[in-house]
Amino acid sequence: MSSASSVSSAFGWFHELLDLVGSLPVGRPSVRQCPAHGDRSPSLAVTEDAYGRVLVHCRAGCSVEAVLASLQLGPRHLYHPGPVSPEQHQRLLGVKPFIPEVVTPIRRRVSGGEGMRLEAVHPYGAHRLVRYRHRVTGRKDLRWEHRASDGSWQSGLRGTRLEALPLYREADISLGLAAGEPVALVESESSVDALLGAGIYATTWAGGASSPQLERLFDVLGGGNVVLIPDHDDAGLTCADRIERHFRSRGTEVAVVVPRTPGEDAQDLLQRLGPVEMKRLLEELGRPDGRRWRSEA
Repeated sequence: MSSASSVSSAFGWFHELLDLVGSLPVGRPSVRQCPAHGDRSPSLAVTEDAYGRVLVHCRAGCSVEAVLASLQLGPRHLYHPGPVSPEQHQRLLGVKPFIPEVVTPIRRRVSGGEGMRLEAVHPYGAHRLVRYRHRVTGRKDLRWEHRASDGSWQSGLRGTRLEALPLYREADISLGLAAGEPVALVESESSVDALLGAGIYATTWAGGASSPQLERLFDVLGGGNVVLIPDHDDAGLTCADRIERHFRSRGTEVAVVVPRTPGEDAQDLLQRLGPVEMKRLLEELGRPDGRRWRSEA
């Protein structure tokens, strides 16, 4: 699978990388948290000139060179998008600048209420899922966005169906699939992020347990060593059965490990077992010797 970036402008590419490293406010073209210093009050102005060049100015005094260095970028990235996607750039170069929590919560009016705070951004190619959570009640709000032709992010999927989207972090698991490594198939983006952070290949699909992308899942994972880890609830177990049956109808078996405690998901299982034991479990279940079974852990 190609790792080339699908972002056509340097401005859009730069903004997506800022999103991935946690620079807030997400999607705003005018001001962001500077990744070159402990910026608790967004001070980095990021704009685009008439020639498509990215203009960067830190009001706290960081030089352009310092901002670029914190993101493992060079001057050419102000003129051209990177040769790989922002996600690949972040992963391959280990870009993890320290960006603290902002002093004033980023609020957004959602369904007639205020106090929604950005919690995570999950990229799906030219689309992304943005998750907000109410800072007091804990209520979640999920919003899909698409990348416009000018590189900015706009609300909605713009006519794209969820089943047409790539799998989450699909490019990141391509190396694991090619090497025969086990790939965990889980229900949520947060579980994928936790597993990838622990050095475990993982992915999920857009839409949740109620609508698994069966054809896409098989097209991408059908030839690999897949270990399905459903959420331990009625919806998750029903979804796992659908995925199992679909793969089996295409001549492929899938290993399934169900978290032992009701209510747990893959992220909870990782937290309970730890990265070393989790990797051992997936390697045992996903080894390519024709053995597949369903178990609890």
